[in-house]
Amino acid sequence: MHKTTYARYETEEREIPFDIAIMLAKYYNVSLDYIAGLTQQKEIK
Repeated sequence: MHKTTYARYETEEREIPFDIAIMLAKYYNVSLDYIAGLTQQKEIK
């Protein structure tokens, strides 16, 4: 993934496609709710 694309996801300039959100959640070992900002809890239960 290009650095500018990732930065745009972080700054909400671009919406994260669902398949990329899943990939990021797996990579960082966090839930999709955490990626979406619906929870502050990082751990997957």
